[in-house]
Amino acid sequence: MIALRFPILLGILGASSAVSGCAASRLGGPVGEVAADPAALETEIASTTTPASPLQVNFGWTLNEGGSRVNGRGVVRFEAPERARLDLFGPRGETYLMAALVDEEYRLPPGAADTAVLPSPSLLWSAVGVLRPPADARLESATTTDMSADLRYRTPNGEIFAYTFTRDPAADSFALTRLERAAGRGVIESVNVDRDGDGTISRTRYRNWSEY
Repeated sequence: MIALRFPILLGILGASSAVSGCAASRLGGPVGEVAADPAALETEIASTTTPASPLQVNFGWTLNEGGSRVNGRGVVRFEAPERARLDLFGPRGETYLMAALVDEEYRLPPGAADTAVLPSPSLLWSAVGVLRPPADARLESATTTDMSADLRYRTPNGEIFAYTFTRDPAADSFALTRLERAAGRGVIESVNVDRDGDGTISRTRYRNWSEY
């Protein structure tokens, strides 16, 4: 088993692209007009991004670290927004990682916690398109445009979780496309979600900015 001391790049149902080294970026400001009813917008988006029944997603993953590239496959099973299980396998089917997420706590096999570096729970949920901010975070702003929405949450320790959603006019609903977790020095980690024309997730890219 390899030591996962570097960011995991998840390619949901596809291959993830490489991430080149660069300095952490600053979090941009909210886009659009202030929502007339922020709480109602939050409730609407949470409802439309949370599956009504348990789901399983099979995906290919790519990990880049120090110029080395490793590929494999994975499975994530989840009952949003309470629990999820993530399994990563190497190119020969060997187990790289087993992790369960219950509420906001990762549960790992003995010894794995010393070698595994996982995304914040909210970012893991965002990788499958689910709005699940930290339980202790409060909604700080909610803005919209004709084709997007932006929800920002602040935790007691001052971290910002900035969610970006795009609107599907045909379905009159929002889909999660980006989450950035930021603090005073800039973005700490981020997830970008790419989708096919029918809204299905085709690729998820996770970046741990502290590694660059």
